[in-house]
Parts: sequence; C-alpha cells; structure tokens
Amino acid sequence: MSTVLVVCLLLLPSVFSCPSPCSCWRREGDVVVNCERKTLKAIPAGIPSSTTKLYLQDNQIGSIGTSLLGLTNLTHLSLEGNRLKSIRQLTSLHPSSRNSLRTLVFDSNQIVWIPDGFFKSFPHLELVSFQDNQLQTIGNKTFEDVRALQSLNLAGNEIVGIHRNAFDSAASLRVLNLNNNKLSSVPGGTLSRLRHLTTLRIQRNFLTKFPPDLLQSQYPNLDSLYLQKNRITRIGKFTFKTMKSLKYLSLHGNEISVIDFGSFMPLSHLERLDLSGNKLTLLPVACFIGLTNLNYLDISQNHLRKLPVSLFASVPVLHHLDVSDNELSSLDAKAFVEQRYLQSLSLANNQLASLDCSIFENVRFLHRLYLSSNHFEHLCPSLLHYSKALQEVHLDGNLLAYVPPHVFSNLSGLKKIVLRENRIKSVAETAFTGDEMLVTIDLANNQLKSIANATFCSLPRLQEIYLQNNLFEKIHPVVFLCIRHLTTLNVQQNPFHCLCETVWLNDVLESYGNKHVPCGRGLGKTLLVSKHSVEPKNCGSLSVAGVQIAQRDQPASAAVVHIESAAMDIQLLNLVSALKKKVSVLENETVALEKKQKQLEDTIAEMANEMKTLRSQNNEVVTGQTTTKLKGCVTRPGRTYTHGSTWRRGACGICICKDGNAECSSQARCLD
Repeated sequence: MSTVLVVCLLLLPSVFSCPSPCSCWRREGDVVVNCERKTLKAIPAGIPSSTTKLYLQDNQIGSIGTSLLGLTNLTHLSLEGNRLKSIRQLTSLHPSSRNSLRTLVFDSNQIVWIPDGFFKSFPHLELVSFQDNQLQTIGNKTFEDVRALQSLNLAGNEIVGIHRNAFDSAASLRVLNLNNNKLSSVPGGTLSRLRHLTTLRIQRNFLTKFPPDLLQSQYPNLDSLYLQKNRITRIGKFTFKTMKSLKYLSLHGNEISVIDFGSFMPLSHLERLDLSGNKLTLLPVACFIGLTNLNYLDISQNHLRKLPVSLFASVPVLHHLDVSDNELSSLDAKAFVEQRYLQSLSLANNQLASLDCSIFENVRFLHRLYLSSNHFEHLCPSLLHYSKALQEVHLDGNLLAYVPPHVFSNLSGLKKIVLRENRIKSVAETAFTGDEMLVTIDLANNQLKSIANATFCSLPRLQEIYLQNNLFEKIHPVVFLCIRHLTTLNVQQNPFHCLCETVWLNDVLESYGNKHVPCGRGLGKTLLVSKHSVEPKNCGSLSVAGVQIAQRDQPASAAVVHIESAAMDIQLLNLVSALKKKVSVLENETVALEKKQKQLEDTIAEMANEMKTLRSQNNEVVTGQTTTKLKGCVTRPGRTYTHGSTWRRGACGICICKDGNAECSSQARCLD
C-alpha cells in the first residue's frame, strides 16, 4: 500500500502558484521565482513556500516585510538595486530557510549598518555581498559565526575602519573585496586568520603601506592581490615573503618611488605584475630577479629616464611589456635580448629619437609594436627584419619625413601599419612590398602630395587606406586599380584641384554627401579658389561610372569614401582617353571597309549577270544555229578578243570578232 502511495505522489503534476507579475519555473531541482525589474514597492505575497532561488533585484522595495516568512527551502536571495535601509527582519525567516540559505545579495541599497550577530542566524552562508551601500564601520561581531563564508564583497561603501577581530570566524573565506572605501590602514590581525584567502582586493582606498598582516602571516593560497589606486610609496625587500603563491599583483596608481633590491624574489609563481602609474624614476638592475614565470609586465606612466641593460634578463618568458608614457630618450641595443617570447611591446609616449637596427633581433615572436608619440625622424631599414610574426606596427605621432624602401617589406603576418600624424612627404614604392596579409595602412595627417603608382600593388588583402588631411592636389585612380578588395578609402581634407586626375573623385565624394569635392558641381563652396571650381574639359572618360558607395547610412560628416571592389574594375582609367581616340580611328576604318565591301558586292553582281548572258549564248550555239551574232567579244570573265580574232567555241563552233561583235558558226558534222 505504501509503495502505491509513493508512486501516486510522484505522478502528481508539478504545479505551483506564482505571484503576479513574477515568473516562476522549475530547473534542475530548483524552484525559481524571478521578480526583477517589476517596479515592486514591496515583496509580493504568494511566493511558493518551496522556492529555492528568489530574484527581487532592481525594484523599489523599501523593507523586507513578512512575505518571506513562509519560505522553507530558500538557498539564494537577491535584493540588490532596491531601497532597503535595514535587513534585521530577515532573521525572522523560517528556520529551514535560515539553515539552507547559501547566497545573500544586498548590492546597491541604502544599508548603513549590519546588526551584530546578524549572520549567526545563517550558519551555512557561502556568499554575501553588500557592494555599493553606505556601511561605515565593520565591528568585531558584524561577521560573527560565518564559518562557511567563502566570498565577502564590501566594495563601494564608506568604510573607514575595520575591527582587528572582524574576520576571526571567517576562516574559510577565499575572496575578500574591500575596493572603493575610505580605509587608510588595515589593523594588524585583521587578516591573520584568513589562511585560505585566494583573492584580496583593497584598491581605491587611502592605504599608505601594505597591510601588516600581509608581511607577517602566511598566505599559502593567495594568488591575486589588487592594491591599485592607493598611496603606497615603497616596496620593501621583505614585502612579499609570505605571499609565495601570488600569480597576479596590481599596484597601479600608487605613489611608489622606491623598489628595494630583490623585493620580488619570493614571487616565482607571479604571472602578471602592474606597476604603472607610479612615481618611479629608476629601477634596480636586478629589480625583477626571481620572476621566472612572469608573462605580463606594465611599468608605464612612470618617470623612467633610463633602463638598465639587463633589466629584463630575469623575465625570459615575458609575453607583454608596456614601458609607455615614461621619459626614455634611448635604449641599449641589448635591452630585449632575452625576450624571445615577447608578443606585445609598447614604447609609446617617450622621447626616443632612434633605435639600434638590431634591437629586435631576438624578438622573433613579436605581434604588436607600439612606437607612437616619440621623436623618430628616421627608421633603420632593417629594424623589423627579424620580426616576421609582426601583425601591427604603430608609429603615429613622430617626426618621420620619409618611409624608406623595404622598411616594412616581407613581413608575412603584418595586418596593420599606422603612420598618421608624422611629417611624411614621400613613401618609397617598395616600402610595403611582400606584405601579403596587410589590411590597413594609415597615412593620415602627413604632408604627402603624391603616391607612386605601384605602392599598394603587392598587397593582395589590402582593404583600408587612410590618406585624409595631407597635401594631395590630385590622385590618379591608377594608384588604386591594383587593389582587389578595397573597402575604405579616406581622402577627405586634401586641397584637390579640379583636374582630369581628380574628376573621378567627384561622384564618389558627392554620393557620400561631402560638399567639398574637387570640381564643385554646384554643391557649395569647394576646397579651392574660384578659378579651380569648374569642371575640367576634354578629360575623356575619366569618371567612376559603376562605382558603388557602401554604407550610405553613415553620417555625411564622416566623409569617408567607401568603395566596393567593383570600383576597381574600371578599365585602366589612365588610358581611357587614348583608347577613345583609337576607337574613333577604328570607327573611321570600319566605314571605309564597309564602302569597299559594297563596291565588291556590286562587282560580284555585275560578273554574275555577265556569266548568265554567256551561258545563254553558249546554249544558242550548241543547239545548232550555223551563225550567231554575239554582242561583244568577251567569252568569259577576263577574256576579251580584238577585231579579226578567231577562237573555238566548244567542240563544234568557231567564232570571229568583227567590229566589237562575235560571229559564231557551227560545223556541219556537229549539227547531225
């Protein structure tokens, strides 16, 4: 009987009520009630007692009320984004739910304090978040009896102090987030019991030194430490001796000016180090000794004027190095001799005027190189000779006047070259030869007046060319004819003259809504003085009939010319005028040939008539007439007889020519 009862219960439909306007469902053993973003001012009544996960975020709920008291199996409760000021009523939850609750989220409310002993009612909580509230202090009993707690988020509050015993019972805590508060210090002992801590975040506070517990207690599992945007001034020799498991360390945006010798030596597992945005002017020769697994290093936004020759020798597996925004004026030729695996290097925003031709000789796997905003006037032609894996080169914002031959040639993986905002007046025709993967060339904001015809012809995948804000008065379309996949050609803000070589741009620019076109066409003020504002004459077929403008819905102010590949199928525009003349000659020759053909046809017709007459005469002779007078002494085409001449006509006839006529007689033997 009992077995039958159990089976019947299992077969009952799993139907439960759902409060309006929420949505409810069952999923993998959970009963989920979702009431988020329903403009609720109170927690709705009628929530199923079997609910396990309840989402009430982003409403206007001001108090917890009594609607949750009947829930017996709650594991997850989210009340973020409401107007709660107090959470005390939550301790009145059904005992079963207090015991089953694992996650509590109160982010973005107006909570100013957490009642002492509050968490004693929830012995199995694993995740608690009070981010973006108005908490000011954390007392010694705030987190009493949170032995199962693994993640605690207190970021974005106004916490100015934490009791040294606040986390004594949180021995299982793995993630602690204290970001964006007002802490000037963390008292000794506060973190000493958190031996299972893996991630500690105390960024954007007012710390002037490392929390003392981090220097004294052992943290065998701590792998991520984020202390950016504080006021720390020094990294001492023994700072990290208790944090040997660290993999990620961020000290960005502090006021560090001194790093003691060997400070990072204990961090053999460190993979990522961010020292950017500090006040470093000098780094010790062996500053990074011991960091044998470091693959990301950022020392940008400091005041470094010189780097020791062997500074990076102790970080052989470095993949990313950022030294931008410093005051470097030179680099030793062997600065990166040990960086065989470097993939990204930024030296942007320094004061470098030159680089040794062999500086990247050992950097064979470099993908991205940033040399922007320096003082480069020249480039060594062999600077990138060994960087065959290079994908991007950024040289914008320098003083380059010339792009020499082969400087970027045969870089089989290169996809993007940025040379904008220099003083470039010319580009060698072989500067980009063999860059088969190149997609983008940016030469905007320079002083270019011309581009050699074959400059882009060895680039089968080229799609984007930026030439805006140069000094072009004309650009002949032959420059772009060899580019099969061109999608973007930006030539705005150039002083184009209204010449045959620029007429082809008119339709393109006008179709895109740009009123500043080379030949005006009545669309308003052009870029030129009035004497140039007329359309040139006798330009043959130099136009862009058939050009399609892509993305016409973009704002005209962008004035970027998009040309689809069909535009490049125009038949050798630089030869169109000459071809048109040849066509005219051919047309005249065709007329002459047609006349000759007509004459020949008339001659053939006359000859046909003569043949018909001669056949008729011949028939008369053959039929037995003894004498026949024939008009004319022509017997067949091309054979004429003179007066008195005789000839045979067939086997039976003899003819004589008299006074321009022929008399033929038949022999008697043939008439029988």
